[in-house]
Amino acid sequence: MGRFLIYLSLPFFLFFNSWLKIVYFGDARLFYSDSALRFRYARMIGEGEKVPVIDKKVCHPEGLRVRSLIHLTEDWVIGKSYLVIKRLCPALPFSTYLKYFVSIFSSLSLLFLFLFAFAFWRNKTSAFLSSLFYAIGLPSFWRVTGNYLREEFALPFLFASLYFFFLARQRGKKVFLFGSGLSLTLSLISWHLSQFFFSLFVLFLLFLFFFDKESEKLFRSFPLFFLPPLIAGIFWEPLRTKYFLLSFPVLVCLWLWLITFLPESFRRFLVFLPLPFYFLLLRLFPGYFQEYAHVFEVIFYKIIYFGKKPEDPSLLSFAARSIWMGPFSSPGFLSFAFALLIPFLLGLIGFLSLIRSSFNGERHFPFFFLTYFFLLFTFLYLLVIRLEVFLFFFLSLAIGGNGLLLAKKRWVVIILLLGLLGEGYKAINYPRLFSRYYLSLAREWRTKPTAYGLDWESLSAWFKKMTKPEEAVLADIDLSAMVLTYLDRPIVIQPIYESESARKRVLECLSGFFKDEEEFFSLINRYKVSYVIYEKGFLLDNSSEGVRYLTNNLRVKKNSVAYLMHFFPESLVHFSLVHQTNTFRVYAVLPAKASAPRRRVFPYSPYFDLSLFPQAEGNPDWEDKGTREVERKVIGSIAKYNQAVALMERKEYQKAIPLLSEILAIFPELERANYYLGECLRQVGEKEKAVAYFDRSIANNPEDWPSYIAKVYLLDERDQLPEAVRTVISALSIDPNQKEFYSLLGYLYLKRNKRLEGINKFLELANLFPHTPFPHLYCGYLYAENNDLEKAEREFIKAKEKNPEEADVYSALGSLYLQKGEKERARAFFQKSLSLNPNQPALFKTLQSRDQVLPDKEGRPMP
Repeated sequence: MGRFLIYLSLPFFLFFNSWLKIVYFGDARLFYSDSALRFRYARMIGEGEKVPVIDKKVCHPEGLRVRSLIHLTEDWVIGKSYLVIKRLCPALPFSTYLKYFVSIFSSLSLLFLFLFAFAFWRNKTSAFLSSLFYAIGLPSFWRVTGNYLREEFALPFLFASLYFFFLARQRGKKVFLFGSGLSLTLSLISWHLSQFFFSLFVLFLLFLFFFDKESEKLFRSFPLFFLPPLIAGIFWEPLRTKYFLLSFPVLVCLWLWLITFLPESFRRFLVFLPLPFYFLLLRLFPGYFQEYAHVFEVIFYKIIYFGKKPEDPSLLSFAARSIWMGPFSSPGFLSFAFALLIPFLLGLIGFLSLIRSSFNGERHFPFFFLTYFFLLFTFLYLLVIRLEVFLFFFLSLAIGGNGLLLAKKRWVVIILLLGLLGEGYKAINYPRLFSRYYLSLAREWRTKPTAYGLDWESLSAWFKKMTKPEEAVLADIDLSAMVLTYLDRPIVIQPIYESESARKRVLECLSGFFKDEEEFFSLINRYKVSYVIYEKGFLLDNSSEGVRYLTNNLRVKKNSVAYLMHFFPESLVHFSLVHQTNTFRVYAVLPAKASAPRRRVFPYSPYFDLSLFPQAEGNPDWEDKGTREVERKVIGSIAKYNQAVALMERKEYQKAIPLLSEILAIFPELERANYYLGECLRQVGEKEKAVAYFDRSIANNPEDWPSYIAKVYLLDERDQLPEAVRTVISALSIDPNQKEFYSLLGYLYLKRNKRLEGINKFLELANLFPHTPFPHLYCGYLYAENNDLEKAEREFIKAKEKNPEEADVYSALGSLYLQKGEKERARAFFQKSLSLNPNQPALFKTLQSRDQVLPDKEGRPMP
């Protein structure tokens, strides 16, 4: 019965671990950096497109040979399975499916941990404890949530490979050895870092061969293990082009098999012989090392500098500087305590129980196995925090050792319960705890801010409206991937660094910002760039995570492009400032001898105000004085902003008003401060002031659609219909395709039972904006509300002619024909609407049930 309950707990652990990831994942609609680039290809496959052999939109203008750099295994599995699932559930968005897939599939690591722990400890309680603490531990889910990585797909295969190898050694069955090699191969064709793990595993095999005579039979059958990776190295392009067949693990595996044919007296003396020859081989054939130099070198320099990044960037190679940040930083105490302190203490107890146990012929291998990986990954984790995913697996395996002590040591029960409470509390309260400690954790992780929030929304809206799909963009690597994936604009540099040429290009392009304008313009022309996205951190960030450190330009000249783009855009000859957010500036590249257009007025940002950064007269170099003070003011404003938002959520509008007023005195356009202040004033009855702040928000950002909407509703409350209509039309004059404003306009007329007046207004807008379908669509809604179905049909058909790809037009026609009783015709239009936009659950439900759709009688003219 006890064994049955323990086996029954496994599905629950799998469910709980998957549930944590799904709940904390977010909406999966916006990834950044390399996650965004990988998402692009997964989405392509999920939409039935072919991934191009050479993607001309990456590494513009020559393009990127995709399969030579990127493992598409996970993307292919997700994309192809989505095409199958989509037939059963057309309304399921691809991003939602991806979130569920990676959350559930990554939890399979827990399955192999359970099996491994049971085989390792030969104790069902040990397997239960290992799985329990892995299921609720932060390292099992916090890198998966909100990301699209490769480890979430590859780790289950890596851990399966270890499990099968352990069984092969313990039971002597060749099928397990083949299963280990096959599982390893699946991880190798999915994740670049699998090769790093493979190298460490092969190092373990060298020691095993030297110390463990009982493994002799295992190594004589070793082709069953290394043949699958060998075949993958020949036929799988990302491995073949990265010289995988010349890699350390492949050559050592071959060597270990070959020396089994030599006399036994020679084997131990020869086992480590290939090591010096391998380093000689690297000198003769440096391709493999160069491709992965960033990984090897960052570990090398971390050992030299004891994990502390030197202040002088010239002491590091660019390959090491390029990744010594974020997940490749060393953990601080808070990172360790937050994620691994409790598992480490419990794992240490379990590990000590293994040492204390009496060994027979079957126990020395488990001891050797766990000792090697436990100590190795503890050391490596102290160098690279990203490797906690491996350390946590072996810690969880070691925790199983506590199961052997439960019957003998009662204090172990108390410690396990306390550990369970601590880990469970962190798992359940993860979002709140992470938010509380985020700034401290970010400092330890050396993370860089990315273009989320309104800055990204502003950039995104501007690029979609003002640029052409073929116009290439130069931006920092993280932002470049977002520009490519979500704006479909070609990019010059990309963030996947497993290529020496990619790293060299990043160094060349980002170093260009610290040269004079003519040199930078020459570089820009070589890569045929149309727009440059400048970030405030290019100049202001002199930390070891900034671009200045990355490119070894801590000293910046005042005639450099970075300085001029930051403070004197009007002085540039070849670049014109065309858009600005709080932290970003977009520059158009001007043709040779072209004159710059008239300078526009952009929203104020203290980051670009030279008066806040005192400079010594006559000094040709940029001085970083004032940067910290400006950052302090901005961070203080952001803290007050967040406090004000929290007060608004609690409907404490009166308390939020002074905070927002203080913010706007320093930072006249911080995020949505003007909009929020207007909303607070509206809630407390100061409607005149509220309108003024909505107008101010619109003036600072003419595409601030929520402020238009808030102003319209305020005018509607005051029964100022003409002014409300003018506000709607002013928004539409900027972007006639903003559908919600047509809906809002229809609502204003329906509310007052002025259908004919509304119809005339929509007909007027149809003449004013002849290229958009929405005036005809919403005019048709009002005709339908007025029971004039023939005219409604006429307007819907006009809307369809204007844009045959607009899903709402077909759902409107479907509703119209359903109202006429033409059910089969209605069904055809509903199906067409769903094919264009599957994310219409209400329409999908209607189509499935054949229930009649009635016009909305409550107000808004939506189908």
